[in-house]
Order: sequence, then C-alpha cells, then structure tokens
Amino acid sequence: MIENNVGAHYIKAREFNKALPHLNRAIEIDTKVFGPDSPMVLHILGNLADVYNRTGQYAPAWRTYERALSNTHMTYDEQAMQHAAFARSLAAGGNLSRSIQEALIAARMSRESLVLQIRTLPERQALAYDQIRPRALDTTLSVIARHPETPNADIYQEMIRSRALVADEMARRQKNLNSQNDSAIGRLLSDLSQARTELVKAESATSGKEGNSSAIADATVRMEKIESALAERSAEIRRGERIEAVKLDDVRRNLPRHSMLVSYVSFQRRSVQAVDPSLSNTPSYMAFVLKPGSERIRVFDLGIAKPIDDLVTQARAAADAEAHSGGLGSIRNERAWRTAGEALRKRIWDPLQAEIAGAKLVLIVPDGHLNLIPFAGLPQDDGYLVEHGPVIHVISSERDLMPEDALQKKSGLLAIGSPTFDLAVNSLPPSPLRGDFPSTCDAFRSLQFRPLPGSAAEVSDVSSAWRQWNREEASALITGADATSSRFLTEAARYRVLHVATHAFVLDARCGSGNPLLHAGLVFAGANQSHDASILTAQQIASLDLGGVEWAVLSACNSGNGVLHDGEGVLGLERAFRVAGAHSVVMALWPVDDIVTRQYMRELYIERLARHATTADAVWNSSRKLLLDRRAAGKSTNPWYWAGFVGSGDWE
Repeated sequence: MIENNVGAHYIKAREFNKALPHLNRAIEIDTKVFGPDSPMVLHILGNLADVYNRTGQYAPAWRTYERALSNTHMTYDEQAMQHAAFARSLAAGGNLSRSIQEALIAARMSRESLVLQIRTLPERQALAYDQIRPRALDTTLSVIARHPETPNADIYQEMIRSRALVADEMARRQKNLNSQNDSAIGRLLSDLSQARTELVKAESATSGKEGNSSAIADATVRMEKIESALAERSAEIRRGERIEAVKLDDVRRNLPRHSMLVSYVSFQRRSVQAVDPSLSNTPSYMAFVLKPGSERIRVFDLGIAKPIDDLVTQARAAADAEAHSGGLGSIRNERAWRTAGEALRKRIWDPLQAEIAGAKLVLIVPDGHLNLIPFAGLPQDDGYLVEHGPVIHVISSERDLMPEDALQKKSGLLAIGSPTFDLAVNSLPPSPLRGDFPSTCDAFRSLQFRPLPGSAAEVSDVSSAWRQWNREEASALITGADATSSRFLTEAARYRVLHVATHAFVLDARCGSGNPLLHAGLVFAGANQSHDASILTAQQIASLDLGGVEWAVLSACNSGNGVLHDGEGVLGLERAFRVAGAHSVVMALWPVDDIVTRQYMRELYIERLARHATTADAVWNSSRKLLLDRRAAGKSTNPWYWAGFVGSGDWE
C-alpha cells in the first residue's frame, strides 16, 4: 500500500520515471501476499497503466488496462472510470475505433449508475454526484472533432441519453408524488415546504450573525432528510419501473416536418493521436444536425469554448449597457452588440447554414454559455436572424421531442402581476426594470422592491385578450395586495396557462447553502415587509403540480437565467417550472423594461390566441414585430428591447 501511494504521488507530480519502480514494487509485494489476480494487484495495475499511457508506451498501457479491467471486485462506477481511462489512452495512441467502443461502454455504465443512484438522493446531492462521474463521451467527441467522417450515430444517441438526467429524475419524482393520494406523502410534502421556508429564512438572516452558518447547515440537513424520505417513497412506488433509454430513431421520427434539430454540446477536448502527459482538457463546442427522414448526422467542430463564451459575455454586456443607459449611448451600445453578435454568429451558426437550408423550424438544444444568448438577436446582414432565417426554438434536451403520457386536462388562464410589495405605504418610485437586482446575498437581504406599474396594465391586457379570443375558458386576474405567494401556490395548479408579471431574482450560487435552486425566484406582494413570506424560490416552485400547464409565461427579468451546470443546462426558474410539469416556458434572458415588456406580451397573446400560432412561432413573430415597429418609429433596435424573451420546451 505504501509503495502504491508513493507511486501515485509521483504520478501526480508528473515524475513518471520515479513512479514506475514504486508501482512495480507494490505489484511484486501484493502478488506474493494476495496472488496475481487479487483486487489489490489489479488496482495498482490501473496506476501502472496510467504511467505507461502518459509516457506514450501504449502497447503495455493497453495490456495493463485490460488486465486491470478483469478486477471483478470493482464497483460499477470504478469499472466505468477504468473503461473511460482506457478509452482516453486508446484515443491518444491512435486506436480510434476501439477508443470509441470503450468510451461508449464507460458512458453507458456511468449513465445507468447515475440514474439508479439519484433515485434516492436530494436534488443538490444528485447534481453533485453528476459532476464527479466520468465524462467518457468527451473522448468520443474529441475523436470525431478530429475525424468528422467517423460514424457518429452511436455517439450522438448516447449523448442524447446522457443529457439532463437529474432534471428528468426530479420531474418523474415530482409527477409520481403528486399522483399519489397518500396521507403520509402529503405530510412529507408539507414538511418539505416548511423546511424549505425555514432554510430561506436562515439564509435571509443578517450576514455575519453568530450561529447563522450553523443555522443554514442545520436547515439544509432537515430539508434534505425530508427530500430523501420522499425520494425513497417515490422509488418504492416505482419499484419495477424500467426507464427506457430513448433511441435516436425515435427522436428522428418525432421531428416535425420541415424542421431540423441542432444539438450543441460543450465538451472537454482531449488528445487524439498524440502523447499527453498532463491529460489536458480544453473546453470546446460541437454541434450535431439531425434531419427528419435522413440517416445522416452532420457534426461540426465549433472550436475552443473561450472565444465563444467571451463573445456571449460581450453581447450580453452590450444589452446590459442599453438597459442602464437611460436612452443615452444607444448607437454605441447597438454597435457593440452587433460586433460581438456577428462574430458569435460566424462561429456557432454560419458553419451550419448549408446543412439547415430549407428548414422552416430549427429546434436547438443549447449547452454551456449558449443557453444565455437569444439566437433571434444575432446580426445578419443589416438586420437580425429573426428577419431572415427559419424560426428557432429552444428545447431543454432532445428527449423533449418524445411524446408524453396522456396529458392532464386543465383549462383557463391565471394572470398574476403588479404585486403590492409594500403593503403599508407604497412610497418607492416605480421600477423601469423587472428584477435587475444585485446578485450578492448581503445586498439582497436588505433590498426594497419597487412597484411595476407596467405589469398591472400587462396582466389586464392578457386577461382581456383571453376573454376576447378564448371565451370558452375562464380566467383569473390577481393583482396588488392579493398577488401573494400563497395565492399563487394555491391557484397555479388549476390552470392551463400561467402568466406571472413581477420581479424575479438570481443570486450568486455561493449564497448560504450553495443550492442554486434556492437562489432564483419570484417576488410577490408584501416582500418589503417580509422576504421570507413573499418570495418563492425555484425549488419551491419545482414542488408544485403543474402537469397539464401548457404555457408558463415568466414576464420578469432574468427568469431564464441561473447557474450553468454541465449537461443539465441552467439551474433556475425555467427548470423549476419544467420539473413541476409545465410543457412550455416563456422566459427572459436578461433584465427587461417594464413598458416594452407589456408591448411584447400583447403581441405574444395575439399570436397565440387570435392567430393560433405555435409556441415557437408566437415567440419568434412577437420579437420580429417589436423589432420592425421600433425600426419604423426610428427607435433603437438593440436586441435588448425585443429579443430577450425566448421559448423553451414544447414547440407547439
């Protein structure tokens, strides 16, 4: 054991020549004591194979990996890790077909293990577990980036199967629990709601107060203990349920006519056909394009991630500058957007243009920073993509295309907005933006929310449009002091369409317990008296029963933002509404103007109700209408005004 540990130390220090004698000595000793096929010897062989691999000695490395894999005492996760390491070595040494084979084995094992393990884990722990599993698909993606002619159907299928697994589990769990008429589950759900409220209250306590960190830790333990109990109940009810892995052919078959599917993927680029002592990883992007009725899957290497992510950041900075400019510097701000946006389009969209030509609808699965940019707002010629290209719609994962079980039948509209944040005296001036708040915990604790007069007119417009064009279904309009969090919790599950016009917030992921789903939320009436009672976090919303909700329109700043999590997308409000069961979410990617948002929402509901547009068309056409109206009026056409809202989920 000591010799193996010393060898592992030298591997970490990249002193491979010093590591070899210690590892060989460890094998010699343990072989004499335990036998040549003992788990101890086979474990050390994994380290020895690593040394051979990093020094370019591939033939002995591969023999050693194969022998190490004969260890029947390894856990399923350890086997997946060993297959992943073997695949990486094969890629570096040039045995590409075998590398892909081993990597797909590792990816399948890792996926299956994750799906089983997270059935009984609280969400925060499930996300943490997802982060530590081997990323064997990165090896396959590195190979096809280098050799795009390589057959890729099996790789693409495994990628589709491996996305958003935690979100899927949380949605299945919530749907299952909501369907049970079980008093014990009901009590646990009530306890969970109370525990989450207590955690929010602990995190809202004054920063630096003695014992506050302990209170947060204790509240987190209580909450996750209840989550685990509910997860156990769900798993018990689902005993024998087999979650079928989606097939690529099923995705292809369910693509709409005249559409294309573009799957962006953020991956760690690895060494292919080259020695790599440091086992380096270079963040990169790739895109797959799938056509209905075609066996061909085109793959595009979009290059290193940093310049792409930097351009997304620059474009968003230009939009943010316009949001806070007070109308000054609009020409400069739009020029900055167009400079960054055009460079971004050339990297992530133009390479795909020839392949998607002729499509009327492009369904996009974004990844990484591409979740944070509205494709409609990318510059094209003298205008923007929204004026030229096919309709573009975002889906969370390729599995969103699969038909769902029979939908719950709900009807009617719930429009809630313009909450009275200060129930005593509303003395604060109106806010031009819906939730442009500081992201730090300390600043948020003392924040006073300003009224949103535009949102009152907006929800009134939405309610009127509903009554005009959809008289068969009821509508509920809730504003002012009645627009409380408790009222929303009570009413939301009853309606087919939810429209929420208020402030939203996204806080730094390092706040309090570090759970990102507790640091995004919506603000309701009375928030200036009590944050605890008037704020709904994303995690609380995810616990609702929103099955049968076709549309959840989040008319609030940054309602599409949150913490980026590899393979899971954005952890925030959109995810919460989707986990709760909502089929489509309309959300904002940045701070939105109170008055302009009213105009956008008027167009959105005209498209949906009067013209019977799909979700994809309604969102796209509303953005284009605002752009054209602003241009005709001689106003700034910075995408901040018209491109911030995007649709996600069911395109219909």
